[in-house]
Amino acid sequence: MLLVAVIMAAGGFALANYFNRDVPIAPTTTKIVADLTGKPTPDYRLGSLTGSVFKPEDFNGQVVLYNFWATWCSPCVKEMPMLQRVHDDYSAQGFTVVGIALDEVLAVREFTTKLSIHYPILIGADDVMRVNRDFGNTSGALPYSVLVDRKGIVRWWDWGIVEEDELITRIEELL
Repeated sequence: MLLVAVIMAAGGFALANYFNRDVPIAPTTTKIVADLTGKPTPDYRLGSLTGSVFKPEDFNGQVVLYNFWATWCSPCVKEMPMLQRVHDDYSAQGFTVVGIALDEVLAVREFTTKLSIHYPILIGADDVMRVNRDFGNTSGALPYSVLVDRKGIVRWWDWGIVEEDELITRIEELL
């Protein structure tokens, strides 16, 4: 009976996420995030909106916030203008946001143009989901962010909308 309840709860979260994009898939019966704090940035190779392929080494020496998102995810949409502001405020000091979109290229291009997002945007489908898991997001909930120091070591992660004050505090500690 307990197993049936757990399965129903997980299904309910999945349906809520499908119909109401404000609810991340995060049933309390599963581990949401594999904490990678203190470990090196996971390896990846992802294409960008410009056609370039990026890998972790491309951001050596920078503090990087990897932000996994999608155009259809309303919490993602809500936090992106704040992420752009923080990127703008701290980029001269060696900080960058790297958006990793689980979406279609055309939708992402139109969306980022409309919102004037100009930090690097990486994109894909199955490969982005794999990278998302490699970065510790075992549930697939969006948005999901991981902060990496200048040496490429994971220092902090958060799922859901990132609080601006907390993000700024953590960035300033690493700059």
